[in-house]
This record gives sequence, C-alpha cells and structure tokens, in this order.
Amino acid sequence: MAALTATEQHMLEFEKRSWHYAGAKDRDISDTFGLTPTRYYQKLARLITTERAYAYNPMLIDRLLNSRSTVQRTEGVA
Repeated sequence: MAALTATEQHMLEFEKRSWHYAGAKDRDISDTFGLTPTRYYQKLARLITTERAYAYNPMLIDRLLNSRSTVQRTEGVA
C-alpha cells in the first residue's frame, strides 16, 4: 500500500483543528492549500475513503466519515 503524500498528510492534520469563527476555515483552506473550499472538500472526500488514510489515523477518518454521513442524512431530509 502506498503511503500518503505530504499534502494528504497535511490535509488530515488540518482536519484535526477547530475554528471558532464562521468562514475562518474556508479562509485557512485557501491560504494553506491554495484551493477553493469546494475543491478542498472534493479532495478530502476522496482521501477519507482510502485505506492509506485509514491506516494513517483511523480515529480521525472514522470521525470525518461519520460527520459526512450525518450531513448527508440531514440534507436528505430537507
């Protein structure tokens, strides 16, 4: 199994942080990765479904997958 790239590791470490102000995370995404938030979340969504991401930090991946499932269920209700 291939190891995570430095950017992939950085993305996962970035997801451990918390932000206290609306829009702060989106601004940090742009500043840190040079990506739009939409593009960042597309890449993250693919990354968290890989075995290498799970091997790197299983608890974080479980949390991110859980969070994604909750959002999808909530959006499906609306």
